[in-house]
Amino acid sequence: MHILTKKRALGAIATLVVLAVAGVAFAFFTSIGEGTGTATVANTGAKDIEVTSITTGGPLYPLELEPTANTTITLTNKGTGVEYVKEVTVKEFTFEGSHPTCNKEWFEFTGTGWSSKKVTVGEQVVPGTPLVLSAHKASLWLKNVAEPQSGCEGVKVIVHYESN
Repeated sequence: MHILTKKRALGAIATLVVLAVAGVAFAFFTSIGEGTGTATVANTGAKDIEVTSITTGGPLYPLELEPTANTTITLTNKGTGVEYVKEVTVKEFTFEGSHPTCNKEWFEFTGTGWSSKKVTVGEQVVPGTPLVLSAHKASLWLKNVAEPQSGCEGVKVIVHYESN
């Protein structure tokens, strides 16, 4: 009988172990909880990119076969992190001062790689290292239209850009 008691004791212990493991597994799979975590996103973006241009030549005349206002565009990262610039877009033209008879639609912006006033850049701009878009030279043109353009004489055209 002594052997039978040992077997019963081992059986009872094995059963308890199986039940304990099942209870732990059950508790594991049915437990609930919650928690919080934080992450900080870098404060960078298109606002950190300054788009400037230097235009040489001029003045502009309608009927020109060659542009007289050639523009070199430079991107400068004013932020602290490296920025990727997908493209640069000419947002609008404005004039310095009041020129009510000069129409902004009479001006055109074209150049190598430019389409619909946009150019693909596809490059990173490192803080402190300006990126000159030398492969994307651009030109500002005064279109030839069928109405007098004398209201544009002496006008300083300001080109506004966006980047993303």
